[in-house]
Amino acid sequence: MNIGDKVRFLRGTESGVVTSIVDNKTVMVEIEDGFEIPVLRSELVFISREETTYFKKEDKPQHEKEAEKIKAAPAKLEGWPDGIYLAFKPINDQQMSLHLVNLTGFMILFSFSEVSGDNSKGVIAGRVLPKEHHKLFNLNSNEFDNWPVYRTDIMYHSRSFEPTPVPMSRQVKFKASKFFKSKRKTPLLDADAYTFRLDDQGTKIDVNQLKDTLMESSSKASEQQERPSGKRPAASVDLHIEELTKDYENMSNNDMLELQFDTFLKNFDQALSSNMDEITFIHGVGNGVLKNKIHKYLSGMDDIKYFKDTQRDKWGGYGATKVVFK
Repeated sequence: MNIGDKVRFLRGTESGVVTSIVDNKTVMVEIEDGFEIPVLRSELVFISREETTYFKKEDKPQHEKEAEKIKAAPAKLEGWPDGIYLAFKPINDQQMSLHLVNLTGFMILFSFSEVSGDNSKGVIAGRVLPKEHHKLFNLNSNEFDNWPVYRTDIMYHSRSFEPTPVPMSRQVKFKASKFFKSKRKTPLLDADAYTFRLDDQGTKIDVNQLKDTLMESSSKASEQQERPSGKRPAASVDLHIEELTKDYENMSNNDMLELQFDTFLKNFDQALSSNMDEITFIHGVGNGVLKNKIHKYLSGMDDIKYFKDTQRDKWGGYGATKVVFK
């Protein structure tokens, strides 16, 4: 028995969908009114398997069903651009159900994961036919501030030769001020939901262009440092990603790390060429990836006396690195 299976209760008239696996004996089932309840596996049967056996009907092959659905799907839904959407549908004052809504003409294959630092954990995967939606899981709306960062990976599938969009990966973390203003009647769900488009990321971040800009700025600054009026960097440089760009929500972890490290290099070179005595880089405690990369770079430099951890927090971690030049 897997997540997404449609099941019927042996000792009742209710039916529902398996939403999570509790243990070897128990699963969570969402019944028709939207509530989730724990049920013993032994008390459930697959709807399609049992009904097909009971009524002895020969059902159409799955690929024929899908072909019919694709053919019958409307080309456009008025007021909604073709795209892929995340929709948070309120169930009651405490719960929301999260749906992946496919308004494209392609079948999509998806993987939905929870992200923590550089690691991720798969939550659910599957496929959604054109102009259909797929429920992912339920969320507690009262715990909105503690929702993790999620990542959606999408591949587009077509059974005919046509231009196909490239695979997409998008991380999402919502702010309350933006989230709770997005409620609207969402197609296919036919209900009000907090809905966001996944495949429309606005102005895309060109990390290489950002790097070139930083390198150009560094080069110009180095040239200016040769003059008496050369501008020095600040004595303390904050490398937190939200201080470097407003579009960090659209960037991958590697892109963010690259931008942070390039900013460090730019300011380090400016500090060195302008004969500063010392400079401090604030990288935060976090998982230590940026800090370790900075320390590795500094370990190979001959132009500094030493570098050391600084700004110790109450848990014993160090959120900054101080560099002292020769």
